[in-house]
Amino acid sequence: MVIVLLIRHVDAVPENPGLRDDDRYLSAAGRRAAPEIGRSLAAAAIRLDALVSSPLVRGVQTAELLSAAAGYDGIIEVLPDLAPGGDPHAVADHVGGRTGAIALVGHEPGLSNVAAILCGRVSFRMLKKGEIVAIEQGKLAWSLAPGDAARRSRE
Repeated sequence: MVIVLLIRHVDAVPENPGLRDDDRYLSAAGRRAAPEIGRSLAAAAIRLDALVSSPLVRGVQTAELLSAAAGYDGIIEVLPDLAPGGDPHAVADHVGGRTGAIALVGHEPGLSNVAAILCGRVSFRMLKKGEIVAIEQGKLAWSLAPGDAARRSRE
């Protein structure tokens, strides 16, 4: 059985004339928030079997910081289709055939499109920055957004 954890990157510095969107890095608030995601996963006794990130700086930094706090010591895979404009079907295919807990760190609207595909829906709500959405057996199992006291089941 597989559990897919869709995780939107945490807060990043804004784009500006000297900094392209692809190169945006985590803000101070984002650097504090990313380990919280990892601690939330550890507190829920979720042991990651795979961690896959967008190639963008803010995605990779989110993945690195959350992995350390979650106790994940495997490699962080980079999947170009998790970047903005990537193919959500290719991301869903990347998950196919895997077992265990796989976390995907990416961006919107791509992650909500992946969630819709995995759940067999036409659409899925947008994820908040730093939110985790867990999908098991083609159904939304739970979600945890920054500031939530506990995981919330949506179905």
